[in-house]
Amino acid sequence: MLTHDEVIWGYRYLLGRVPESAKTIESHAHLYADWRAFRTALLNSAEFRQLLHGTRKLTPKWVAADVFAGKRTMWLDLNDDYVSRGCLNDSYEPLETAFVKANLGQGDIFLDIGANIGWFTLLATTLIGDTGRVHAFEPRKPTVDYLRRSIALNGLNSIVTVHEVGLDLEERDHCLAWEKGTTNPGHSALCEGGAGNEFETMAIHVTALDKIGLAKVDFIKIDVEGAEMNVFLGGAKTITTHRPVILSELYPDQLKCVSHATPNDLFEHFRAMNYRAFIIDTVRCGDEITDFPADWRKELVNVVIIPGERLNDGRVSMPSLLG
Repeated sequence: MLTHDEVIWGYRYLLGRVPESAKTIESHAHLYADWRAFRTALLNSAEFRQLLHGTRKLTPKWVAADVFAGKRTMWLDLNDDYVSRGCLNDSYEPLETAFVKANLGQGDIFLDIGANIGWFTLLATTLIGDTGRVHAFEPRKPTVDYLRRSIALNGLNSIVTVHEVGLDLEERDHCLAWEKGTTNPGHSALCEGGAGNEFETMAIHVTALDKIGLAKVDFIKIDVEGAEMNVFLGGAKTITTHRPVILSELYPDQLKCVSHATPNDLFEHFRAMNYRAFIIDTVRCGDEITDFPADWRKELVNVVIIPGERLNDGRVSMPSLLG
């Protein structure tokens, strides 16, 4: 949690002004885990971009484009400089994509938690065949509407189920928040108690993975901007029963802010279930970790979390073997 002085001086140094009100100061103090996360949010804010580049109203501009070398067609937002841009270039998260390709097969059940516009959902459909299934969880509009359009466009309604909910510890109404004018709509996080004037919010519904009642789960991809620990706790029975391979983003500042947990808490949770975790990144790919690396120069890292028995019997291709 930030101090009020940190919020005020962040505004002064980066935006050249003071916050609008005491309520704005209070909401920022609770929304961000520390000054680093707050600084990143201010630097990525529409107001800061306007100070650098002038004003430009950012509105979604959706187009359909071929992905996976023409195997699928996908709706993309041209004002999304992150996920959509990578998908448009047919090169979004290449190492993570390669890991999914190496470890998902015919008849498997794939969960895409935080599906966004559906890169990993559509990827999975090229691998699981007619007997496999994908469950895509995405609460944000209009993202989820275009995800559904992509699924229909490719004739995949029979193997993909879209759940227009977020996942969390338990079922309830919740709030999703993101920076106004953002060019990274995927950077939307669960928010308790409202947000400041720089944020747009949306009322959403969340539930626990265990309440979905899935009969089989082979692979989970999860990217939920810090809610990962809550999702894992709310899906503890599902994960314990089915022992899926997990591909997860690990963002310590957001994890603390949203799940009130540390990376060590997350790894301890999985160690108790005989899971092991490995970095999947262009740096140190395949290295086993038990906490967020102290010398890591990025704010986040993607990891694969693998049941010990799958490592022992060779049923998982490790990231280090992907070249």
